[in-house]
Amino acid sequence: MNTTVGEREIRTQERVIAFFENTLDYTYLGNWEHSGEENSNIIPEDLTHWLRKQGYKNDISAKALDQLKRSAAIGGTRTLYEANREVYGLLRYGVNVQPSTGEHRTTVKLIDWEHPFNNDFGIAEEVTLKGKDGNKRPDVVLYINGIAIGVLELKRSTVSVSEGIRQNLTNQRQDFIERFFATVQLVMAGNETQGLHYSVIKTPEKHWLHWKETEAHPDAGDNLLLRELSIGVHPPNGRVRVSAPLHFDADAIRMAVVSRVAWIRRQQAAFEGQDRQSQREFVTGESHYFRGRRYRLDVIEHDGPPRVWLLNNTKIGLSVRPGADRDAREAVMQRWYRQSLRSELPSLLEKWEPKLGVSVNEVRIRKMKTLWGSCNVEAKRIWLNLELAKKPESCLVYVLVHEMVHLLEREHNDRFHELMNGFLPQWRTYRDTLNRAPLAHENWRY
Repeated sequence: MNTTVGEREIRTQERVIAFFENTLDYTYLGNWEHSGEENSNIIPEDLTHWLRKQGYKNDISAKALDQLKRSAAIGGTRTLYEANREVYGLLRYGVNVQPSTGEHRTTVKLIDWEHPFNNDFGIAEEVTLKGKDGNKRPDVVLYINGIAIGVLELKRSTVSVSEGIRQNLTNQRQDFIERFFATVQLVMAGNETQGLHYSVIKTPEKHWLHWKETEAHPDAGDNLLLRELSIGVHPPNGRVRVSAPLHFDADAIRMAVVSRVAWIRRQQAAFEGQDRQSQREFVTGESHYFRGRRYRLDVIEHDGPPRVWLLNNTKIGLSVRPGADRDAREAVMQRWYRQSLRSELPSLLEKWEPKLGVSVNEVRIRKMKTLWGSCNVEAKRIWLNLELAKKPESCLVYVLVHEMVHLLEREHNDRFHELMNGFLPQWRTYRDTLNRAPLAHENWRY
């Protein structure tokens, strides 16, 4: 029985390691359970190698490394908190080094914050460390440029995340392995049913926070832990959005983003390669999409009420008053898109409300910058993105049902995905269709 329990935790850990290695592009540093030498929160050769790549000379690198080690040292009256705070300053602002007497000081950056892709990311598991009463082994340790930045304790799905939190706190005690946490800026615990919880060192259990991501990498699937180890990257240009508590400062958020930068880079490259429209001028011959099909626009100047209609299977007619400028033509088109989208809603609601057993008080339509839809559960009000009028009907169905399911389950948790699977089994296909559709030209803001 104990072997089975141990195997479950091993499988969870294997999935997390594979996700960091294959999806987030971390370098696997190995399983250090039986390492022949004492493991450390600073890997001198890795940090020195990275500093050399940045152009620092050997003597400068050596002095920066020595200062980092001294800052991370604990002993006497010097506490873990004091050491961690000093190391944080070096990580954030760099190490002030004087090459030799009489020479000007230089700042050695231990992490390249301005160019996140320039850093080296590594992950190690079963990092064995000697404690006063025996060896301790943090499950997963994240390194940036050879410096331990994050520690993650994992539990199988039937064991509460609280166990992982308490294990982290115990390891930070003086009689355990507190010295290792002198460089660690993010302490985490998680399982595949409760997701990821996080904090900084010495934070009491009741103040740990649940990391929530509204969107995640497709490779995470329905695995809540992997979804919350992801981060949101949005079209059209791959800008990054992070959801974080109000009290979480900018530097802590920056640390979280940098730890996922390799995956962010790939997502941004994917957006760059995705089909997109240039800014529309609303002139004859221009391409416009409606319900997933591409049409050519035929602009007709007419001294009468403006209108839009389908001329045939390949053309959209746009009638405007003589001299109407681009913005006026766009307004007519947007009004038509809005009316067309609204005309589809009554039949869809009539079909899906009884299937889901919910009642929607109101559906509103507006232009939205980062969401296809949203739901106010208390008011039973759903908002839909006007751009859905340009997408295939399956995309509208997916977004509408997605928001209606939120009336049954607020969070994107296992229950939410089970409900989506039951009501709309092909929802992932519809979502992929939506994500592959050409992107509109927008000056997106967040």
